[in-house]
Amino acid sequence: MTLSKNGKALVSLLLAAMLAGAVGLAWQLIDTLRDSQRLSQELAELDDVKYGLFNANRWVDHISLIVEKKITEFKLDAGNRAAIQRSLQRMLDTLIVEVDRYMRKQNMKRKDSWWETTSGRLKQAFADIFVDVDDIRTAIPEYADIILQEMDKPEARQELNEAIRRVLTDLTQSTFAPIDMRLVEAIQQRHECSEVNFCRAIIQARLTQQDERARQLAYALLGLSLAIFLLIRIEDRRPAPSRFLALTSLATILMACGVLTPMLEVEARITELRFMLLEEPVVFRDQVLYFQSKSVLDMVQVLTATGALDMILVGMLIMLFSVLFPLAKLSASVLLLYGRERLRRNPLLRFFALKSGKWSMADVMVVAMFMAYIGFDGIVSSQLSGLAEAGASVDVITTNGTSLEIGFFMFLGFCLAGLLSAAWMESAMEAAPKA
Repeated sequence: MTLSKNGKALVSLLLAAMLAGAVGLAWQLIDTLRDSQRLSQELAELDDVKYGLFNANRWVDHISLIVEKKITEFKLDAGNRAAIQRSLQRMLDTLIVEVDRYMRKQNMKRKDSWWETTSGRLKQAFADIFVDVDDIRTAIPEYADIILQEMDKPEARQELNEAIRRVLTDLTQSTFAPIDMRLVEAIQQRHECSEVNFCRAIIQARLTQQDERARQLAYALLGLSLAIFLLIRIEDRRPAPSRFLALTSLATILMACGVLTPMLEVEARITELRFMLLEEPVVFRDQVLYFQSKSVLDMVQVLTATGALDMILVGMLIMLFSVLFPLAKLSASVLLLYGRERLRRNPLLRFFALKSGKWSMADVMVVAMFMAYIGFDGIVSSQLSGLAEAGASVDVITTNGTSLEIGFFMFLGFCLAGLLSAAWMESAMEAAPKA
């Protein structure tokens, strides 16, 4: 399709406007996805298993509620009153006998001085005269009845519940290390919510909103990118060198979206764990076992921050072959088309423009990320299914949240745009000498 000069100028203006729109969409997409990544990490932190299933205080809450319910529901009736009263009578009789035996032993044993020995024997003599243990024991049924009456009072049961809760709390504090809640408190402060469940609902609502907005921006950016390619292709089957600047700019925009936003999200979650304790259900919901959501640059930063030489080397290789090489190739291609003759003969420039494709691992990285997704999805599903079948008395519902994120499809778009641009550029360069 041959266009006049005015037609080509109009196409140039349209391409410039479309590229400006792509830049704006990419900026909003990156900002939205980074915010969505932060919200996902905060939500995973609130649901982390260390604050739930692995938190001794949560177990105290569950057990205390069950014991409190059992104590509150306990009723003295004709069926159990007699048995409980007999048990109380035996305990009271044993207690009185043991107290009498202990006091007699203390009073009658020999002390360090004759005065203390004589004083003890006098105390025992007075006790034998004025206190008749057998009379006290005959009143044990009456004492047991009084105790049963006190046990049936609501305030007594409340005091018993509080005592049991204190014992359980003291036991957990002396046995288990306290859970560091500073991250949870920081999240609550950031979202201005004082209760975890309310905070979780706020974050989930915002995350849903941001994910929907990110999808709309991604569709718009990919659609606009396709429109730019079609416009250039329709204008000329062999695009002029002046159009490769637009293609290079578009590829750079897509690559920025790909490397700055999460590509792969891995999550293993126990949706619900339920079992019976004292005929009462104990339930833990939304327990995150593992969560990671990283972009390419995030991975490079994490690897280099370890300080280990091998990890730093891996991070540098990822950065070099998946980011710097593709950028160098795009830049060199533009310089080869627009640069002066002396610059175009530069061997380093020609290497990056014409021969560095086989050294760039952007396409390999896309395949690696896809295979990693398949691998993580299979591993997580396998491990969670094994957990769900671990015990017949425990019901476990698990969720595999492994998914490819928008960043992956943006990077895939960059790879396709780079391959298509390279093919068109090679065609244009072959045709250039003939012109």
